[in-house]
Amino acid sequence: DARLNLYPQYDVCLLGVEESQQKWQTIEAPLWTSYSLGGRGTTVWAVRSEAQDDRNRYILKSAWRHTRRQTESSIYEYLREIGILGQRGITDFVCGKDVMFETSNGETVVLSVNSRRPMRAFLPPDDDIVLHRVIFQRVGKPFWEFNDPSEFVKGLMAIVDGTLSKMFMLQTSDVSSHS
Repeated sequence: DARLNLYPQYDVCLLGVEESQQKWQTIEAPLWTSYSLGGRGTTVWAVRSEAQDDRNRYILKSAWRHTRRQTESSIYEYLREIGILGQRGITDFVCGKDVMFETSNGETVVLSVNSRRPMRAFLPPDDDIVLHRVIFQRVGKPFWEFNDPSEFVKGLMAIVDGTLSKMFMLQTSDVSSHS
C-alpha cells in the first residue's frame, strides 16, 4: 500500500515503559484524531504487534481520562466477563493500561497532568488526568475495500447490531460514542 510510506511509523509501548511488555508499531496515519477543545485528546491508530509470529493488524486508542473515572480497559474487561465482547459488530478487547514513564530520577510513574507539572501546579489527586491506552482486534474493513454492495450492507448491519448491544455501556461509563 502506497499510503504506508507517506507517514512515519512509531514504536509504541502500551505502558510507555519498554521493559518486558508487548510493543506495537503504527502502520499508517492516525485513523482518527479528536480536535475537540473539551474532549479527551483521543487518537486512534492502526498498529501491528512487534511479536515475530503475529502478522495481524490491531487498533490502538490513546485518550486522557480523569482519575475519578473507571479506566476504559476495566470496562472492557467487565464486558468480556459478561460475554458482550466479540459479538457481531463489537470488537474484541486485547489489553489496556494507564501509560507509565520514567522520570529523570529513574522513578516510574503514571503519565498524568500532575506528573508533568511542577509541584506548585498540582491538581487535586482525585482530579488528575491520566493518559490511557487500549488495544483492540481489528474488525471490519474500510468501505473502499468492499467487493460489492451486499458486503457493504452486511457491514452496516453489524455496526447497527454492535451499537445496540453497547448502548447500556455508554450510559454508565467514560467510553465515548466514537469508541
